[in-house]
Amino acid sequence: MCNMYKMIIVDDDAFIREQLKNVFDWRGMGYIVSGCFESADETIAYMADNPVDVLFSDIRLEKNTGLNLAKRAKELNPAIEIVP
Repeated sequence: MCNMYKMIIVDDDAFIREQLKNVFDWRGMGYIVSGCFESADETIAYMADNPVDVLFSDIRLEKNTGLNLAKRAKELNPAIEIVP
């Protein structure tokens, strides 16, 4: 597949991050997991320098919320798709 979507996964629980990354056949569905992060700040820092098509995020993050992260992500990339 040549038109793969770049997706990042955000969850403050390392086990859940790894499960989300590894359990699904993301490539088979047309996605590349380009990063996994535990915090909103790490995610935004990554997104500032790397294009992302899809943000897959937990709603409850340790020091922030997935909703605040979604708002910040939309400010950086209005076309991003968000899966809370």
